[in-house]
Amino acid sequence: EDIKDWTIDVLTDALTRVEEAIRNNREDK
Repeated sequence: EDIKDWTIDVLTDALTRVEEAIRNNREDK
């Protein structure tokens, strides 16, 4: 379960970074 929780945290963090990157790209353009 610890590994599962860790994986979920990593994936969630990655998705958050991707969303922020997309927003920044839209603002730049």
